[in-house]
Amino acid sequence: MHGIFVIDEAGIVRASVGFENLRGEAALFGGALSAIQLFVKEISGNEVRELTFGETRLLIGKAGTDYIVTLHSLSEEDAESSNRAVQKLIQERRTPVDDGSLSLILSMMAVGREVSEKGRLKLDESDESTWGKTRPSTKDGRKKVI
Repeated sequence: MHGIFVIDEAGIVRASVGFENLRGEAALFGGALSAIQLFVKEISGNEVRELTFGETRLLIGKAGTDYIVTLHSLSEEDAESSNRAVQKLIQERRTPVDDGSLSLILSMMAVGREVSEKGRLKLDESDESTWGKTRPSTKDGRKKVI
């Protein structure tokens, strides 16, 4: 997994990690995704679950009213299960999701390809003040500065 994005129904990117793996602006990305979802809902009653372009695959799920988008390579075999695990973690959060919490989730997913119970506990035990201060410090978004 190369990135995670939380986008509300209006197309506003609420939190993201790994956007540097795409070209363009976060606001344009969120707006475009929201517009595609609205269009597809209008003509078919369904939502887009996946977009593929080049060697990149976006998987789209929901947590509450927000879209959870995960960025994968086409060759990633466990992309669907990773996307579901991220959706579940975000759905279970008791505090708002921000860039720092997504960075931690991405790191946990990269290490084990699954979110372990120990990782969930660590995510639950972290307080809001730490999340707000956590920011990616490298291009791949897997290291953090607190």
